[in-house]
Amino acid sequence: MPIIQSVWNAAARLVFSARRSDHITPLLRKLHWLKVPERIQFRFGVLAYRCLHNTAPAYLAESLQLVRDVDARGHLRSSDVKRGQNLETEAEAKNNYEKVPNND
Repeated sequence: MPIIQSVWNAAARLVFSARRSDHITPLLRKLHWLKVPERIQFRFGVLAYRCLHNTAPAYLAESLQLVRDVDARGHLRSSDVKRGQNLETEAEAKNNYEKVPNND
């Protein structure tokens, strides 16, 4: 386990006065904290979103290149999505999944 995750876990245990043997995941959920790899992925997602919506610093936005703008990747399905077009949200995907009849 990375050192920073150990520190993160120790902080959560300190907040709740939990023992070292207590499971950490419920404590992190109560605090609305992500584990370190999940937090890193979230922060990258936020940065990409800010770059696409012109709210990130210029030096970051300039270094981001969309897949559809790369010639070698123009054949990907993701290159067909126009900028600003919303993809199916998680809730919509769940609703669409639930509408599929179950043949059991």
